Amino acid sequence: MNQQIREFSGKITDYWNSVSKKNKILTILLFIFIVLALSLSIYFVSKPKLVPLYTNEMSQQEIGDIKAELDREGYTEYQLDNNGTTILVAEKDASNLLVSLAAKGLPKTGSISFAEMTKNMQFGATDRQLDAMEREALQGQVASLLSHVNGVKSAQVMVSTPKETLFIKPDEKEKATASVVITLQPGTDLETKQIQTLYHLVSKSIPNLPKENIVMTDQYGNGLDDVSQENASATGSYEDQRKIQKDVEADIQKNLQQMLGTIIGQNKVLVQAYVRLNFDQVKTKEDLVEPVNKETNEGIAISAEKIQKTYSGKDNSAGVSGTGQSDTPGYAGTGSGQESKSDDIESRVNYEVNRISKEIVQSPYKIEDMTINVGVEPPDPKKPSSLTI
Repeated sequence: MNQQIREFSGKITDYWNSVSKKNKILTILLFIFIVLALSLSIYFVSKPKLVPLYTNEMSQQEIGDIKAELDREGYTEYQLDNNGTTILVAEKDASNLLVSLAAKGLPKTGSISFAEMTKNMQFGATDRQLDAMEREALQGQVASLLSHVNGVKSAQVMVSTPKETLFIKPDEKEKATASVVITLQPGTDLETKQIQTLYHLVSKSIPNLPKENIVMTDQYGNGLDDVSQENASATGSYEDQRKIQKDVEADIQKNLQQMLGTIIGQNKVLVQAYVRLNFDQVKTKEDLVEPVNKETNEGIAISAEKIQKTYSGKDNSAGVSGTGQSDTPGYAGTGSGQESKSDDIESRVNYEVNRISKEIVQSPYKIEDMTINVGVEPPDPKKPSSLTI
């Protein structure tokens, strides 16, 4: 075997020595070109295809949070595009990254990308066909995405999206709805965080879909409700009130302990305080009207109007002068008219007053009851009366 290798090597050496220098250079260049071509081909073929992780342009702060989370998980095959408002990831890793980020509540805004789902749609299709194809593709992509959650075997998604119109304001636009059936793996019981992840994925995958418009059940018809937000709110409120109560009690105990300890001795007195706080926040509104000048109880005259009318004329009533039974008292005789004159004066003044509108919010931390226990050690246990306060 070794003899054959030596003979073959000798033949190659003899052939190489018999080739001219020019041919040698061409052969070496051809070999280098082939190596470079193969290397570039392998590089571009093995290079992962990058796709946007989210459809819309997100804020740089949101992209920064997502980037920090990817770095924390040790994932580095991503690129930032469009001035840092779009993040590109490998297509093979997109689904797993979406589930991983959704479990941590990301993104807080925006929506999940399915930009590749309509690339193979047929040309010449009608609008109704395109809508049906797009909805079917969206439902399939969301169902495939949900199946990546641990414990989920498969999922079926039914989406209802409202028709778009130019005559509806953005705030009056109808919301989308979704019905989801989750097929769980045998013996799996989803935790609250996993259910919250499922709701987050569906809400962010479908445009204009709030979480309250999602109905989700398992294969047995048991509802999977996202109660984490309500529980978190109630728990947080209780913890906050409990902390405030403990802080108030600690302050009272500290002040009393310091005062009594100075008189009796720090090691001879023990103080315990218990308080009951009212956490009801009362909000009242007052609409007050006050005069500008409180001394005269008048406002500011903003407009004044004075109307004066004068009437004049003669009284030509016929009658006989006198006071007899057939006479008309107070009338001049026939042919003697008496001139009369009258004045009518009217004044109108409009006053402006101070109109005060107050919204008063009373502090919710009000002490309604307090109990203070004080324990004192007598100087001489055999003579309790020896303690003088």
